[in-house]
Amino acid sequence: MTTEQLAQLHERMCEKARSLMLRKNHDYAGLKKTFANFERVKAMDICEVDTGFFVRMCDKFSRLISLAQTGEAHVTDESVFDTLVDMINYPILYAGWLTEKNERKNEQLPRTTEGNHVKRGRARRSKREYAGIIRAATALGPARRLPNRNHKGTEG
Repeated sequence: MTTEQLAQLHERMCEKARSLMLRKNHDYAGLKKTFANFERVKAMDICEVDTGFFVRMCDKFSRLISLAQTGEAHVTDESVFDTLVDMINYPILYAGWLTEKNERKNEQLPRTTEGNHVKRGRARRSKREYAGIIRAATALGPARRLPNRNHKGTEG
């Protein structure tokens, strides 16, 4: 496969994922509250909303692992590619939920004279500060692997 072919596959899969997300969101959450189905797990005291997203992602990974190991699917109306397309959406949905959650939180916070949000008496970091942190971390180079703590003395 060429890079161009890969880019075309990426575009097709992302478009399918977007279309699927919109259809499923309509069925699961309706038009007014985009993340209602994810927030229900918290309302029903099952788990935190974050955990609900991760469980759904884990379900998709488990399906792929099972399909890769056995080579057979008993649910024949969802192919491996369908599962991959569906998997694309969960990180995007989670990012959307986090964005909405942070926006709601920020709306409730007073601002300092510099425009930074104040939380519990201290200012949050500005975009400029985060950019400096990222530049400093990038200058350090790639992260080093740490020893695997599960196997005494071996590296993971």
